[in-house]
Amino acid sequence: MKNVSFSGKVYNDVPLLRVASELPQPPKRNDAVPDRILEMKRLVYSPEFIGKSYTQVFYDLGKFMEDFEDDCPYPFDIEVQRPSYSYMTAEQLRGYFTWRTGVRRGEYRPAPTVFRMLYMYELLNLIGVKNAEEAYRKIREAEREFSSDPALCRLISGWIKDLVVYYGLPKEYAFEPDTGTASALKDYAESTDNELFKAMMTQSYYDIGGSSFYKAYPDDFRFTACTAYRKLAAHYDKHNKRSLFEKYFVYSTSYRKSMFTGAVFLDKLTQTRVYDAGNNEKYECRNGEWYYTRQLINAYESRSFGDFMRSVDCLMRNRFRFRFKMRKCEANDTEKRIIEESIDELMERKRLASLPKIEIDVEKLGNIRKSADSTRDKLIVDEEAESADPETPVPKASVSETPVPVTPAPETPSVSEEPPARQSADDHGGLPLNDEEYAFLHRLLYGGTAPTGGTLPSLLADSVNEKLFDLFGDTVLEIGGGEPCVIEDYTDELKGMIKE
Repeated sequence: MKNVSFSGKVYNDVPLLRVASELPQPPKRNDAVPDRILEMKRLVYSPEFIGKSYTQVFYDLGKFMEDFEDDCPYPFDIEVQRPSYSYMTAEQLRGYFTWRTGVRRGEYRPAPTVFRMLYMYELLNLIGVKNAEEAYRKIREAEREFSSDPALCRLISGWIKDLVVYYGLPKEYAFEPDTGTASALKDYAESTDNELFKAMMTQSYYDIGGSSFYKAYPDDFRFTACTAYRKLAAHYDKHNKRSLFEKYFVYSTSYRKSMFTGAVFLDKLTQTRVYDAGNNEKYECRNGEWYYTRQLINAYESRSFGDFMRSVDCLMRNRFRFRFKMRKCEANDTEKRIIEESIDELMERKRLASLPKIEIDVEKLGNIRKSADSTRDKLIVDEEAESADPETPVPKASVSETPVPVTPAPETPSVSEEPPARQSADDHGGLPLNDEEYAFLHRLLYGGTAPTGGTLPSLLADSVNEKLFDLFGDTVLEIGGGEPCVIEDYTDELKGMIKE
C-alpha cells in the first residue's frame, strides 16, 4: 500500500555540521525587488513550509504568485539545478514573471528554457487558469510557439495526453479516433452488416472470398455470418467475463504509469478513476497509482475466428445441400447452435419473401363503394315506381335458349420420363480443371492410361490439389515417393462428379 506520509517528498544528503556561512539565509531587504517576490522567498524558509514535499512547495508558491505581473526583463541564460521558484534569484524571478506577463498577453519573446518549463508546470497544475480546458488550450498554443525546441515539444506531447486523462477532458483532444476494420467487430451492436462483414473478410485467416459457396450465395452468407456473430457476441457479454472480441482477437499489456514525467506536478487525485482513451487504451487510477492498459489486436493469428467463419461455410453448405461439402467443422457446440439458429432465421426470411404480396388499392375500394351505392339507389327507385302502378304490365325478358358451345381444353402433352443423358467428359463434372488435369484425375480414379502432355505426374497432382482445395477444404491427391493416388476419403465423392 502506498505510504501517503512520504508521497511526493524529495530527500537529499545533508551534512550534519555546517558553518554559518553555508546555512541558507532569507533574502535581505532590497527596494528594487517587489514585496511579493521577497515574501515568496521568505515563505520557502518559513515554519509552515518545513516538511512539505517539493511538489507541494512548488504548487503553494505558484498559487501565491498566480496573478503577479512585473516589468523587468532578464536578458541572460539561466542554469539551475531544476526549474523551480526556490532555486532562482530575485532578479531571475523578476525576469520570469516579466516574460510570463507578456505570454499571457500573446507575446512569446525569446526566453531561457527554464522560463518555458516553469510556465508549462504552472499550466499542468492549473496555476493561472480557470480550469483544465483553458490549460489545454494554452499548452497547445505554447507547443506551437516552442516548435524550435524539439526536446521540450516531445515532453509537452506526453504531458498533453496526461492532462487529458488526469482531468477527464474529451479523448479527441489527445488521442486518435478508433481506426481499422476491427473496431466494427468490437462495436458489433452499432455496426451495419456491410461494416461488420468487411471486418470479417479482413480479420479472418479463412479465405471467405475464395469460398465457392460464398460466390454462389454472397447475400445469404453475409446475413448468416453477421447474425451469428452478433448472437454469439451477445451470448458472451451475458455469460462470460471476456467478450467475444477479446477471445478472438485481443491480448492485453498493462504496466504502472508515471503521470507528467519530467514535470513538477502535485498529484491530488486519490479516488479510483478509469479513463477510456479509445483504440483499446485505458488508464486507471487506484489508490493514487496510475496504470496503463492496452489491448493489442492479434487478428491474423487468431485461428478461433477463422474456424468460426469456416464453420458458417460448412453448416450453410449442409443446409443448402450444396454439391461441394466440407468435411471439417471446428466450431464448438455453442457456436454450432447459434450458427444453426442464424441459418433458420435466414430460411424464414426467404420463405416470407417468396409469399405472394397482396396489395390493396384504397382508391379503387372507394370507387367500388360509390358504384355500389349508386346501384342500390337505382334499385330503390325502381321498386318504388313498381309499387305505385301495380297494374302496369312488366314485359318479360327474352331469354335465348341457344346452347353456348364449349371449347374443350387442349390435352396436356406427356412429359418424357427418360433419365438425363450421362454427363459428358467435356464439362469436367463441374470441376475447375483443364483437359489434362481432368484426364489425369480420371485415370487415377478408374485406371487405364491417359496422355499427360509431357507434364510430370507430381506437378499435375499439385495443380489438381490446389484447384480442388476450395471445394474439399483439403488435398485430394496424396503425393508420395511413387505414383500419386486419390485419398480414400474422397474417392466416392470424386467418382460422383467424374463418371467412368
